[in-house]
Amino acid sequence: MSDENTNVDTRSYLDEVAESVKGFWHWWTGELAGLMPTVLRSQFKVQSKALLIAIDNGVCYLKTKSPQGLELLAEFNLDDDPDYNEIEQRKTLAGMADQMVLLLPSHYILRKTVILPQATASKLDDVLKFEMDRNTPFKAEEVYFIHEIISRDPAQHKIHVELTIVTQDVLDGLLNRLAAQGIKVTNVVPESLNLTEIDNPVKNLLPREDGADHRIRAERQRQQKFWLLLVLIVLVALGGLYQRYQRVESLTREIEEPRALAMQAKKLRTELEQLQESRQFLVNRKQTAPSALLLLNELTGIIPDNTWLTRLFVKDQEITFQGESTSASALIGLVEESTMFHDVRFSSPVTINPRSQKEHFSITAKLQGPLAGGAQ
Repeated sequence: MSDENTNVDTRSYLDEVAESVKGFWHWWTGELAGLMPTVLRSQFKVQSKALLIAIDNGVCYLKTKSPQGLELLAEFNLDDDPDYNEIEQRKTLAGMADQMVLLLPSHYILRKTVILPQATASKLDDVLKFEMDRNTPFKAEEVYFIHEIISRDPAQHKIHVELTIVTQDVLDGLLNRLAAQGIKVTNVVPESLNLTEIDNPVKNLLPREDGADHRIRAERQRQQKFWLLLVLIVLVALGGLYQRYQRVESLTREIEEPRALAMQAKKLRTELEQLQESRQFLVNRKQTAPSALLLLNELTGIIPDNTWLTRLFVKDQEITFQGESTSASALIGLVEESTMFHDVRFSSPVTINPRSQKEHFSITAKLQGPLAGGAQ
């Protein structure tokens, strides 16, 4: 009999350990998602982490949302005196959550549908506070409340508002009892809400200044953690880039000397090509230029003894010679008979030298034929 009891106790203990490990696993896998700011979480459809607090007949149940629904993490009696370890365990769970949401039992809540003019829709808080003692047995300063427009009547210009209230004495008492157990509540919602509505700040019955302060602090901490993680990622990436930069610089220095030699060789090759082109130009020019000796020899054979030259100019393929002769007009025909010249003409009028009584002439001709290249 004792063995059976031992086996039962062992299985119960293992079940509790398994439940604890399972709950921790869900919290741990959601930790990175919790680091993301609210804006990014909304873009990626990441649910915020919320620890749900349910109360039934004085027993408090701590639960968490998961894809499968609600999972129980811990339970305790509100009236028990917790020891230090229990409080620390609950604080640890609370520290892993973005929100501590109290699911307020329905018997603590008063609901009423109020019909108001449509013009009051933008100032419902003030209107409901003013009308609280008329619509409920309580004054506005005695209750916490939320409201929601559930329907509209455009024809009558009316709105139907569902008013949900809880007395401050009841809620403050519950919050104080939970605080004594190591749990600080950030949101209070009716337990009848769907899981998708729990994170809606409009549904929060807790005094707005408390919930707002906690949400601001939680959001600031998430943002700080997120940016710290982002900075670390950037630093790691920059470290890799810096190593690549150093490697590139090292390789650049290694190839700098061969590159300088290659540039110098290219410069020398360019200069050599220019020298070769200049040399070839001179060779071509010399080959195409007429030989002065050949010209003089040709003119000496053409010009008669009564004529002598005083000047001779050669430019490209044109020759100009000046002198005096007893019959300058006869020289045109004599020069044209040569195969070396063509287009023979006077380049200036013929004049008479009064001292020698001879005709002064200036004749221009163009070179042609094989002798122009200096080959003969």
